[in-house]
Amino acid sequence: MLIFDHLFVRHADRPPFKTNSWGHDVSISLKGKQTSRVMGRQLRSNDLNYDLWSSPIKRCLETAESIGMGLGWNKEIKQSSLLGNPGFFIRNPELASIVFKKYHLSQLIDLYLQKKNLPGFFSFEKGCQRMLSALTDKNKSPSIWVTHDICVTILACFLFKRITCEGFTPNFLEGIVIKKDEEGWLASYKGCNTRIDETVFKEKFVSNRNPA
Repeated sequence: MLIFDHLFVRHADRPPFKTNSWGHDVSISLKGKQTSRVMGRQLRSNDLNYDLWSSPIKRCLETAESIGMGLGWNKEIKQSSLLGNPGFFIRNPELASIVFKKYHLSQLIDLYLQKKNLPGFFSFEKGCQRMLSALTDKNKSPSIWVTHDICVTILACFLFKRITCEGFTPNFLEGIVIKKDEEGWLASYKGCNTRIDETVFKEKFVSNRNPA
């Protein structure tokens, strides 16, 4: 049984779309809808009242809706620009779009992890701290956050101190499990576990706690 306070997860299976296209109008596949509902049914046994957050992009919203169907309720899905369009690491979408068109996604992520000054991006630390501040807000209910592969990859690399994204990109419906215990926050991803140092972001980014 998957137990968590927060699940930061990539959307479900979707068909491929053209390179250099955002794919905003791409829907998840039939398989994606089925696997999302299965996830919801599995989580229903936890008997927890999850909040569902989603990127505003169609494939994420459809994933969240299907998970909600599996959970057995029609709760409102909350949208956050931190999860996509543009995402927690983007400061200026117009400038950032030029960078996205210039590099393959894995190359872009690795440049970001190497703390290169990418036009239109927040610094690596500030971008991830913005997302963590929202995720670990103590006033939040247990929640599922549906986002994109780049968001999961970047946050996971930040938490686990990776300098390359190789082998750390999520599969569909794979994500970071975040739990709170007596010692603080624990993150798990791809069989790895690490403690989250709350002092890294809580003191500096209190004003960014609430998702946009």
